[in-house]
Amino acid sequence: MNQFIMLLEGEAPAAYDTTNLIFTFGSLVLFGLVLYFAVIRPQKKREKELKEQLSKLRVGDTVVTIGGLIGRVANIKDDEVTISTSLANTLVTFQKAAVNTVIKPEAAEQTVAKKEKKSKKEEQ
Repeated sequence: MNQFIMLLEGEAPAAYDTTNLIFTFGSLVLFGLVLYFAVIRPQKKREKELKEQLSKLRVGDTVVTIGGLIGRVANIKDDEVTISTSLANTLVTFQKAAVNTVIKPEAAEQTVAKKEKKSKKEEQ
């Protein structure tokens, strides 16, 4: 601010402090690197994994939508997925982009088996 006032008054500015400039620039670079490794890189990794899961999506896989709806894939057509959401076999159609997580049938069965074992232990 003082240098700006000196310029307005017509005085020659003093030599700039390069240490302050280097520190400021270094801080910005460091902040950018932290932001990249803490936010951007993990997000891109998750997007890549989800894209891979969606390309391998098959009938019978269990999926969780962005809205939290859980169901088994009943039909896949282009970029639409129809899932069965309950024991009454309610069919709901979504775009593939609305799928948040894909759970393979084997993993879903293992999860159910673990929950059943845990509930049996709690009953005893």
